[in-house]
Amino acid sequence: MPDHQWRITKYDPALRSDSGRFTGKTWTSVWDIGTPFDGKLTVEEYLRVESAYSKSAASFAVESSAFQVSISDFEISTSNQAELTALGLPEIPWKPPEEGSVIPVNRIQDLVRIALREIAWFKIQTHSFFIHFGHDFYMYIGSDTACDSSRDLARLHGLFVEDFRSPYS
Repeated sequence: MPDHQWRITKYDPALRSDSGRFTGKTWTSVWDIGTPFDGKLTVEEYLRVESAYSKSAASFAVESSAFQVSISDFEISTSNQAELTALGLPEIPWKPPEEGSVIPVNRIQDLVRIALREIAWFKIQTHSFFIHFGHDFYMYIGSDTACDSSRDLARLHGLFVEDFRSPYS
């Protein structure tokens, strides 16, 4: 198991209860597009946040020297891309990987988008690096590298990086 592990979210830790539950009011799913949350969640805002997650995840992988990753625990969702394009989201070109597929690092951004859009659920991993996805835009990353630059990049994109062990390990 990697030495360093983080929970990466769009949720400000200052708005967590003593038990760690987020108490703020915000959107938590791609399906909230068009729903009022301090205004209305727009496609543009959704894509901005999705891009922050995908760019951050790719940065962690590269900084961890994870140039190829494998896919495990792959599950296809009942959601499909046609429903998402109807919301106004661009289609992600992809073919569902097989369990254990080895994927080049340059595909990580698309994989993160697939997970965040709830099209599929899976784990991304190597022997010294992983990305796990939880519900409601929770992403867990582990690495044998401290990933200082990637943590800074995630924060620059408006994400919160907390030391936290993945509940999916």
